[in-house]
Amino acid sequence: MTPTTIAEFLDWLRPGGSVALTSIIPDGTTTTATFTDYAEAERWALKQNAAGRNMYFTPQPTCGPVENKPTKADIARVEFLFCDLDPFVGEDLDAERARIRKLLNGSLHGKGYPAPSI
Repeated sequence: MTPTTIAEFLDWLRPGGSVALTSIIPDGTTTTATFTDYAEAERWALKQNAAGRNMYFTPQPTCGPVENKPTKADIARVEFLFCDLDPFVGEDLDAERARIRKLLNGSLHGKGYPAPSI
């Protein structure tokens, strides 16, 4: 199954558990909430994003509910390896998307990194 909504993704990520979401004002404040109801988490994330905030999810489970963006000390265990691939500033967006797709669809795997799972 490939998740198509935020709630489906969170249920795939942490079925029956909880997940910390953080909304970030670029170069500003953050707001973090922990959710077990993924439909509620989706509504909250969409509202935050509509207000101009960026969204961050914590891929690893936390030791309990958190009210601030989790630190290493808040992480219960490592379940996922992940990377954040952003386009280079000032470069053509279509070319950057193609570069990132190439990384995700084989060239990273050829360098010893595992293939993406999602």
